[in-house]
Amino acid sequence: MPHGLGHGIGLTVHDSPDLRRRPTHEVLLNNWTDTPVKRGMVFTIEPGIYEKDVGGFRLENDVIITSKGPQMVTNSHPVFIDL
Repeated sequence: MPHGLGHGIGLTVHDSPDLRRRPTHEVLLNNWTDTPVKRGMVFTIEPGIYEKDVGGFRLENDVIITSKGPQMVTNSHPVFIDL
């Protein structure tokens, strides 16, 4: 997956934590910060699919971490449009 899975929601559009694979390249690791997921955090889960030379799409669902674990706040589904 060439992009992150999601990001935090807070005072800015893309708050911490970034939900992505930990980089393996030494230069990228210099700017990497591990952020533990904690109760009260809200973030997006944005799976996507892309096809070269065609395009792609992503779904965005919001999740909050509660004392009982993650709880879905939204539940988006793909919508297909004939072009």
